[in-house]
Amino acid sequence: MINALIVGSFMLTFLMLFQPQLYKDNDCRTGQPEKSCWVDDSSEKVTHESVKVLRPGKHMQLGIFKTHPPNSRFSLFNDSGAEKLLANTKEVLIFKERFSSSTLCFSTADIQELAWCSGQTTEKVIRNMGYPEKELVEARGFSGGIWVVWNHNIKVTCIQKHDQFIQLEIENEDGEKWGDLNEIADETEQRGGSPPNVQRCQNFRDWINDCNLIDMHTAGPFYTWEGPKRPRQEKLYKRLDRILCSTEWRTSLPDATAKCLMKLHSDHHPLLLTTEEQETNPSERPFRFEACWLQHKEFGMFLKDKWEKDAGRSQEIGRYLGADIKHGRQTRRNFKHIIENIGAKLAGWKAKCLSLAGRATLIQSVISSMPYYHMQHSKLPKGITNQIEKIERSFLWGSTTEKRSLHQIKWERTCLPKNGGGLGFRKMESMNKAFIYKLAWNLVSKKNDLCSEILKRKYQIEKHPSAKLSSKPSDSRLWKEVVRVWPDFYKNIVWNAGNGIDIKFWEDIWIQGVPKLSSQMENSNIPINKESTLLDHVDMNGQWMLDNLKGILPEGTIAQIRRSRTPDYKLGPDMPEWLPDQNGRFSVKSAYNSIEGITRGEKTVWDRIWKTKTQERNKYLLWRLGHGKLPTRSRIAAWSNTSSRCPRCNVSRETNVHIIRDCPKSVAIWNAFINPRERAMFFSLPIKDWLCWNLERKTQFSGIPWSNVFSVACHNIWTWRNLLNKSSEGSWPKEPYRIILHQARQMHHALRVSEEKRDSKHIGVEKDWRKPDAPWIKVNTDGAVCSRNGQAGCGGIFRDHKGRWLAGFMANIGHSTVLSAELWGIMYSLREAWERGYRKVELECDSSMAIKGVLETDCSTNMSHPTLFNIKAMLEKEWEVRIKPIPRSMNNCADRLAKMSLSYPSGILSLETMPEWIRKEVEKDMGLASDFVDSGG
Repeated sequence: MINALIVGSFMLTFLMLFQPQLYKDNDCRTGQPEKSCWVDDSSEKVTHESVKVLRPGKHMQLGIFKTHPPNSRFSLFNDSGAEKLLANTKEVLIFKERFSSSTLCFSTADIQELAWCSGQTTEKVIRNMGYPEKELVEARGFSGGIWVVWNHNIKVTCIQKHDQFIQLEIENEDGEKWGDLNEIADETEQRGGSPPNVQRCQNFRDWINDCNLIDMHTAGPFYTWEGPKRPRQEKLYKRLDRILCSTEWRTSLPDATAKCLMKLHSDHHPLLLTTEEQETNPSERPFRFEACWLQHKEFGMFLKDKWEKDAGRSQEIGRYLGADIKHGRQTRRNFKHIIENIGAKLAGWKAKCLSLAGRATLIQSVISSMPYYHMQHSKLPKGITNQIEKIERSFLWGSTTEKRSLHQIKWERTCLPKNGGGLGFRKMESMNKAFIYKLAWNLVSKKNDLCSEILKRKYQIEKHPSAKLSSKPSDSRLWKEVVRVWPDFYKNIVWNAGNGIDIKFWEDIWIQGVPKLSSQMENSNIPINKESTLLDHVDMNGQWMLDNLKGILPEGTIAQIRRSRTPDYKLGPDMPEWLPDQNGRFSVKSAYNSIEGITRGEKTVWDRIWKTKTQERNKYLLWRLGHGKLPTRSRIAAWSNTSSRCPRCNVSRETNVHIIRDCPKSVAIWNAFINPRERAMFFSLPIKDWLCWNLERKTQFSGIPWSNVFSVACHNIWTWRNLLNKSSEGSWPKEPYRIILHQARQMHHALRVSEEKRDSKHIGVEKDWRKPDAPWIKVNTDGAVCSRNGQAGCGGIFRDHKGRWLAGFMANIGHSTVLSAELWGIMYSLREAWERGYRKVELECDSSMAIKGVLETDCSTNMSHPTLFNIKAMLEKEWEVRIKPIPRSMNNCADRLAKMSLSYPSGILSLETMPEWIRKEVEKDMGLASDFVDSGG
């Protein structure tokens, strides 16, 4: 049924499968040449097609003989006129290799064909064929049997024999081995490795066309051979194996198909040629829905009755919305398309034509962001993340597969934040973990998105997840990753008390800056209920019950609990806050910083470099100079024969500070700009202090800020040095300071025009507080946090349409974040306004983030806070409330109240009369020049 004719790269191994019918009364006829063949019963001529496979110094003739009808008997005769082979098959393939006048025949057949020909009969048949040499695989009963015969002038070595094949090494008369045919017909048939030879591809195509052959493309993998992985090259893949046929053969067998099978022990994929159409089972035909069925009035009930709930379901969804949804272990092959997409992007960019600043920008905006989509739902293999980082490093420093460039600063340092001395690149593995953190955050923040709900219900997660989660081997890969990162993730959660029902008093972190209380115990022998909640430690009056904690917790910890706000059933459920963020809001950026241990530190030289108003290329030069990593001769001489002397002065070693500042050529430039009284300090400071001193100077030179002149001078000195170093014809400018001053003036003018356009957008923006329209009441609120002890407070002021004081409040809310203090201020303001009977209220706050959280209807801001439930509930009452953000300059009164609340005891304090210490701010907002008379509320 199946015959395989494979032209490709193989070591002369033929495996031919037949299913013939044997008739022992076959007649043999003689005397006819190889291109003729008759059928015994009907004398019908058999179709014979012949093609030539050209090889260096020889050619191979492939003959395809087909009998019609399939079950007829035929006798085949070749040029020896003595041999006979009787068969009754659908297809017979005979391979003939011609070496001069000698003929080498490969004959394979089924046992039913050769059962009559074995032992002495085999020897007789081969002797009559006229070939003295042979290699046989005897038939076993009614199965198997392979003959290979040849003349003396051909050297054949048998490598191995098997019941299914014979592997031979063949040499012709001149000693040349019959080797592999490692040719491809097009450049697209190779991936990786060195570029293919276009002329050889064209020659192979010409040969196929000259022989009038058809290339039968196979279903399955396109590349049939997998080569080795060479250093600094992509792994090599080629389509070395193919099936060729003539037009007559293709016409006579229109249902023939070819498949590329999976490779096992070889580096080649085997090819399977099927000459008959595969019968399909109608029951396996996929179900197809027809829209016309909906027009039948009883279709709905019919479908409901006949629906099979136990119908087969596929476990492999495949790729959906660009994401691979597959079970089992994730391998590099599943994410190889990411590397290919990045490579396609890089193919359109010429790294040599881009500056370091341009390459860094492309890495951050394009290359780094491409894997982020897949990181949100999968854990990328380490091999993929390492390869992405390798691509980024190579592109940043201009390395290619042909030429490796000097990586001036190590990758770990470039992945630091810009204010920490890096370029702000992200490590792929840590970034992947940060995205898994995001999934974990959605589980604890009580979001109602579909993904979180599915995970919660499938794995039976509590409303308030504990510090430990578990997974089983049968669980999904996504859930296993969440469980794996959960312990590290949960350490960054601090719970904000609402009604206090869900927060575990001992096991959860619920006080800012205080670890979980179970780790603070002085006496671990005293039994405690680790499952107790905050509400269990509050009495009927809403006060903390702390007497039973003495001797268990330190006095300092008990004092912090006493200063903390007690739970309130009016606030709604307890909500988490993200500890690494100062506002308690989760973000992938803050999660990444937490994983990498990145914290906000004091201002350094790096802050001054990146905030300098100059061109980006100048900033990147100063950044490399700050690290002392410019590719100077002293650095290059460490691993090469290059001289370490400066090419300009030819006296001192060429170091970073020597090039830019201390070389006589550079000194002459700086002396043209630096005041003689400051030169001693200018030429003596260490490199980082020198950069800080110049970038912080507020002086100007010819009306140009000194930071602009300084950055342009450094860039030009380095550029001129490179031109002088690369070309013997290069020369130092005669008046370099004039060139520097001209470029600095142009840059300063461009920056000033840009700032004027930006400032023009803010013209007309109000900076003073505005009175509300009658009969509206305006309430301004603000929050404050003490940077020393973390205590937070809020305050608010109510005023009428004339700006007169109506009421106010201050509230100390204990340890909290700035955003939390702002939200508490909004909630207290609305509560006070409602209780005082105000029904037309304008609420203003200088925190746009808090306003956004109050007004949003979805969870897009990743904000979760107990007060939000209370605020939104109050906004639904029957009154009119307008909420809008304002600049800080319009919120001075509320800011003063919020800061004063930090010095008051915990709780809320209502102010019916205006305190004297805020009178000045109120009068300023009213626009009064005379003393203000209190309205008395």
